[in-house]
Amino acid sequence: MKDYFFGIKCNGVSIAVTQLSISDDRSAYDYICNVTLAQTWNGNGTYEISIVNKDNIQGMPVSDWRITKACIRYWWGDSVAILKMEDAQGNETSEIVATTDRGSASSFDVPNMTRTIFTKAQQIVRDYPNAKVCNAVMELQESQKNINVPYLKDRYKDKLKESDIDFIEFIESELSQISKHLKLYMQAKKLLIDLEDERSKLLLKNITTDCRNILNQLLSE
Repeated sequence: MKDYFFGIKCNGVSIAVTQLSISDDRSAYDYICNVTLAQTWNGNGTYEISIVNKDNIQGMPVSDWRITKACIRYWWGDSVAILKMEDAQGNETSEIVATTDRGSASSFDVPNMTRTIFTKAQQIVRDYPNAKVCNAVMELQESQKNINVPYLKDRYKDKLKESDIDFIEFIESELSQISKHLKLYMQAKKLLIDLEDERSKLLLKNITTDCRNILNQLLSE
């Protein structure tokens, strides 16, 4: 495994990323991205990604947001590229997954995964009004992945055949999961409800539709 270097030219949200050799002239680029193997052990490891300007200051603007941190983590079976961003108000996102790939056992594409960091940053700026909304909506979406209504209904039928105690414990557990999801929806809705920009309106519409669909499925025969 080796280190990688990229030259970056940016103008607002537009970003051009060029892979460089260690000897290439870097003076024509606005930012330099260094991808360095920071640690590795038994097929697991981390590439640290630093993005610096000509004054060696860390971080890169994307419109009025900024990429603050990035890395690639890998294991034997898979790998993930992650970034964090800061909005115009100085609020930081949670870790955002840019992409996933194969692990060290099958080899993974470090240059391609690095490029997805910048593509994902562009998407975040395009889709979210601020970091707080980004965090709330992504947490809601992650929660939704754990709700499988057809599976719950099948489990419900199976539990009807078991003891009253087992049945009640099952219902309590599943209602807690649904309740947590609804609370996450309410948190995201509270952040979005008074925002007038079109992307916020679309986000609110989409998360409301998704939440209503889950409840409709639960209540359907």
